This record gives sequence, structure tokens and C-alpha cells, in this order.
Amino acid sequence: MDLGEGIYIRKIVGLLMLAALCAAPAYAEAETAAGPGGTAAAAADAGMAQAPPSEANEAQEAWTGASGAAEQTGAAEAEASAEEPKTWDDVRVVDGYDTDGPVELLEETKEAEENAAPPKKDGVFKINGLFELTYLNTLKLKYDKLNPGSYHKENTDRLKPNLEIDPSYKCDDFSFNGKIQYNFDRGSFKVLDCKFTVPMDGGLQFAGGRMKTPFGIEKLQASYNTLTINGSELSDALYLGRGWGFNFEAKTSENSKLLLGIINDPRKHAFLSNDYYLNARCAFKLDKHSQLGFSAVYGRHGLDGGHSMPAGRFGIDYQHADDHLRLDAEVIYGSGFNSKSGRDSEALGGYVGCAYTLNKNLDAILFCDWFDPDLRECEKVFYDASRNGKARLAVGANYYFDRDTVRRLMVNYEWKLPTEGPCHSEQGLYVKYTHRF
Repeated sequence: MDLGEGIYIRKIVGLLMLAALCAAPAYAEAETAAGPGGTAAAAADAGMAQAPPSEANEAQEAWTGASGAAEQTGAAEAEASAEEPKTWDDVRVVDGYDTDGPVELLEETKEAEENAAPPKKDGVFKINGLFELTYLNTLKLKYDKLNPGSYHKENTDRLKPNLEIDPSYKCDDFSFNGKIQYNFDRGSFKVLDCKFTVPMDGGLQFAGGRMKTPFGIEKLQASYNTLTINGSELSDALYLGRGWGFNFEAKTSENSKLLLGIINDPRKHAFLSNDYYLNARCAFKLDKHSQLGFSAVYGRHGLDGGHSMPAGRFGIDYQHADDHLRLDAEVIYGSGFNSKSGRDSEALGGYVGCAYTLNKNLDAILFCDWFDPDLRECEKVFYDASRNGKARLAVGANYYFDRDTVRRLMVNYEWKLPTEGPCHSEQGLYVKYTHRF
């Protein structure tokens, strides 16, 4: 072999080596893109790329750009699909609860959710409301005066409508919430709530006007948030209702709140009253889904003839709420006056209620409560609701046509059984439709 042929062979070998080096990246990219089952074909295609170095570089850049664009497009599609709800749990509205779990005042929290949009400087005015129609078919125990020691059951079959209008106004440094109820029996309107709130420095806020007494959790809920159609026996007897007053609420830490205030005798609708209640409430978030609360009120209850009677309550409550289960529980001790006994007595009661979500429209309901209006007395001959304890069990279902706007049909069946004195049960069916607007 002469010198010219050696130089020619070395040039050919060099070109082949250069072509192999240029084809290597394409081979690696093709192998990666091919994945399992396609590696051999991709390698064969890459190995056949006998292009000049400049064209190979251009091809490599074009492939890399296309691969990067595909990766970005895939990432964007993955992100978009991640934002889309996969199941109904992702879009379910848990009525009366915020994103952090159970909240302090369910009714006020619902109003806060409605005004969640950033307030404008000139304020936002809204008018909401609800219409409810309740059907009652119950058997009530009545004492037979003509035949001492015996009872008979009376059927109370009737329809009960309810209409409420809720005006509200919210701006940066002031908010107002009202509630007006139409009385179908009297054909007139009645003001239930007339409350304003002013935020202050340091997480403190001041509220005043006519409002619900901040005690416990059951009676603070709006009717469209309750678990059952009827409330528990102890709440009906020991809850003070609405009155005129004011309170200060502060966040003492990230997971706790403290409220102190004063309210006049809620059973008197006058703006000024000689009888007032001091009230306090604190709540602690145990975790994202549960909360523990303590409530206390003490004051005097006005009686006819200018007389009054001391009355106090102390309660402990617990709430839990997640995607499928809501649990409300409360224990209340009362001293002095209560609406069941009508006299100075010691009372005690408690309840546990739960709603288990079966699907996006249906909740199964179980609620049980017990209450004794007078721990010191008991009538053993005949049942006396002002002295004897009573237990109640309610089972039912809540069907939501729309959870967001709260349009639901409630069906409850109740059993009531005295736990002191003669055992005569009461039972009945309750049906209520709620349409919120």
C-alpha cells in the first residue's frame, strides 16, 4: 500500500468515526423516546442517520426542541388535569364549614363564605333568604284529666311554612347582617337579627345589635345547616335565643378564639332591659377537621310582675367534619331558670348527632339526645315534662338537590321516651324542604 492509499483510508475511517459520534446522541434520544418494546427499531433508525456533521447537529437541535416542547405540553396537560375534579368529593360544598374544618359560628361562617370575594371600597350589598315548608305528623302524649293516671295520643298533622329575608352589607371596615322573618299565622314581618361588625387592630373585632346568644353550637346554626328538623330537648330548654347586646371576639392564637360580651334578656324584645346576661365562649381547633369549644352565660331571667330569677349555663361542645362525616356533640349544665322547668332548678343534658355522606346528594342522619330539666325532682305517678328526664332518637336522610345553594329535602322519624317516671313513648314523622336563594 502506497502513501496515497494510506492517507485515503485514514480519511474514510475518520469520516466513519465522525459519523458514529454524530449519530450517538440521536441513538440515545431515539432509545429514550421509543421506550420498552421500541428500542431496537429506534436504534436502527438512529444508526442509519449517515448525515454530514452540520446536518446532524441541526437534526439533533430540532429533535431536542421538539422533545422539550412535548415535555412542556405534557406537563401543562398534567397540571390542567390535576386541577380538574376527579370525583364529586373535589367539588362538594360542606355547608357551614370553611376550608380548615369545623368553624366557630356556622351561621356567620356561611355569611362569610357568601362574601368571600374581596370587598370593594364602596361596599357590597346583598339580599339572600330562604323558604321552608315543614310537614309534621306526630303523636303527642296528653294526660287524661278525666281518667287520672292514663294518657292518650293526639295526632298533630299540619304544614308549617317559613320565609326569611337576609340583607347584608360588607365593606373594608364594616359589615351588617340582618334577618327578617314573615309570620304566616299573623301575616306580618318580624326582625330576628340586626347585627353589625367592626374589625379592629390585632385580630380583634366588635359586634353589636340584635343577634343570637353566642352559646354552644346547635342553636347558632342556621336552619339550612342543622342535622335534623327539630333541635334537641336541652337546646330548646337551655338556649337563651336572641337579644340586644355586644361582644368582643379575638383570635388568641392561630388555632383558638375567645369571645366576651353582654346581652339583655333574650326573651324580652325591648331594646333596653333590666336583666342582662354575661357570656363567654372559647374554641380550640384540635386539628384540621375537629374543634373543641367551651361556653358560659350567667345573668337573671325576667319574670312577670317585675321579678327575676338567676340563670346560668355551662357547656362543652365538639365538632368534626371531613369529606364523608360530620359529627356534632354537646353537654350542657344549667342552674336557675330554664324554659322546661319554669323554676329555679338544676338541669343537665347532652346530644350526639352525625351525618354520613353516602353520595354527592344523600346524607344518612342519626341523632340522639337526653335532657333532665330538674335533677332534684321526679314525678313517678304521671309523666311531667317540667320534672322528668326524656330521651329522643331521630333517624333520617337529607337529600340535596343542590348543596351549594342549599336546596334539600329532610325526612326524620323520631322516638321520644321518658327516662324517669311512667314510660309512655311519643313518635312522629317530620318532612321539610328548604330552598335558599
